[in-house]
Amino acid sequence: MPLAEPQLACDPFLFGIARTIGDGLRVGRAPSPEHLESLGPAIAEHLRHHYPIAKRRRERHGLSPSRLARAVALIDERLDVPLGVEEIAAAAHLSPFHFARMFRRSAGCSPHEYITRRRLEKAKQLLSESDLPIQAVAHTVGYRTQAHFTRVIHEGTGTTPRRYRVTRRARATQA
Repeated sequence: MPLAEPQLACDPFLFGIARTIGDGLRVGRAPSPEHLESLGPAIAEHLRHHYPIAKRRRERHGLSPSRLARAVALIDERLDVPLGVEEIAAAAHLSPFHFARMFRRSAGCSPHEYITRRRLEKAKQLLSESDLPIQAVAHTVGYRTQAHFTRVIHEGTGTTPRRYRVTRRARATQA
């Protein structure tokens, strides 16, 4: 029986390996187990190089600009209240799980981390530029207790809110 000609869409490397093994089997010479095992890494590398797993465009790039803008606008608008991923995901018209993955790809951090960063930025601005009491600043940026606020500020700046305020104001008067 004549051998079938390779199809145009056939992979020449894989077809050559299969043809060699098939030719050997037809004449009664089965390849040794060692030979078959040695082909495994070469085939795997060939497949990895020539047939990469395609990612969906949306997953590679994260949220669309309009969905990201809606999410960021909601976060900025509601910094003063507890805000769950469910609410932000609803604004972006996605499930919470899918939204969290796509947001991480778009922003480089989780929604929770982003909210914390935005609250920290706003708190630093208020501490530097306003005369609000520290507890009022804490409530303005969504922290229920001054202790939690102090811990977040300390982790983000390396100092307490009061010291941050004093240091910033001292620098402003020197400039």
